[in-house]
Amino acid sequence: MNNHLLFRTPAQSPIHSNAHADLDVVDDETLAIMPPISKGDSVETFSDLYFMDHFFWIRFGAAVFCGAVIGWERERIQKPAGLRTTILICLGSCLFVMAQQMITKSGLGVLDHSRIAAQVVTGVGFLGAGAIIRQGVTVTGLTTAATIWLIAAVGVIIGSGYPYTAIVVTVCTLLILLPMRWFERIIFRSNQKSVEASRS
Repeated sequence: MNNHLLFRTPAQSPIHSNAHADLDVVDDETLAIMPPISKGDSVETFSDLYFMDHFFWIRFGAAVFCGAVIGWERERIQKPAGLRTTILICLGSCLFVMAQQMITKSGLGVLDHSRIAAQVVTGVGFLGAGAIIRQGVTVTGLTTAATIWLIAAVGVIIGSGYPYTAIVVTVCTLLILLPMRWFERIIFRSNQKSVEASRS
C-alpha cells in the first residue's frame, strides 16, 4: 500500500520539505473515498464536483438509512427524537467528516478525523440534554439521549468511509432497543408484583 503526503499549506511540496514539516501520511484506501478537488481552489469547479462521485452517495444513503432505522424505533413509542431528528443527526455528523475530507483534498488543510469527531461528540451533547426531561422525582429521555449520541457516532463512522460497518452497528442497536424494552417490562411487572405481595 502506497502512502501519500498531505501538507497543511498548498505551498509546501515533498521536494522542499524537511523532517520538521507539518504533514500527514494518508494511504491509498483513504484517498479512494476522497474525490479529487482542484488543489488550492476554495470553490469546486464543474469538472470535479464532489457529489458526482458514487462514494458520496453511498455514504449519504447509508447515513439516511441508519438514521431512519433508529428514528423509527423512537418514533413508534413517541419519543422526542423521532425519525426526522435522528436522520438529520446522522447525516449531519457524516457531512462534517466528509467536509474535512473535502478541505484536505483541496489542499487547504490536513485529514484529521479525530478533530471532527471530538467536535461532533461535544455538539451532540446539547441535543441529548434537550431530550432529557425531569417529571417530579423521575427522569425520562435518558435512552433517547444515549440514542442521539450513538447515532452521531454512526454518522462519523459513515463519513470516515465505513458505511457497511455503520449499518451493522445500526442493526445491532435496533436489536438492543427493541427486545430490551420488552425485557424491561417483564422485570418491572415481576418487581411490582413482589412489592405488592410484600405489602399485603
